[in-house]
Amino acid sequence: MSNAKRLVRKTDGKMIAGVAAGIADYFEVDVNLIRVILVVTAIMGGFGLVVYLVVWVLVPEEDSDLSMADDMGDSVTDETQED
Repeated sequence: MSNAKRLVRKTDGKMIAGVAAGIADYFEVDVNLIRVILVVTAIMGGFGLVVYLVVWVLVPEEDSDLSMADDMGDSVTDETQED
C-alpha cells in the first residue's frame, strides 16, 4: 500500500457529511475556512452547493473499506497475479 494522501470524507469533526473536514485535512487548512468558502460560494451563485454535493457523492468516507480507485487498483493487481 502507498502512503499517498487521499481525499476522503472525515467521520470525525463533520457537521453534515464530512466534506469540508475532508477537504481541510487534505489541503492542511482550517476546516472553518473551507466551510466559509463553501457557504459564500453557495450564496453567490450556487457553485459551492454543487461542489459540496458532488464531493459528497463521489468521495468515500474515511472508514470505508473501498473507494472506486482502490477497487480498480485491486482488480488489476488480482488479474496480474492469476497469470
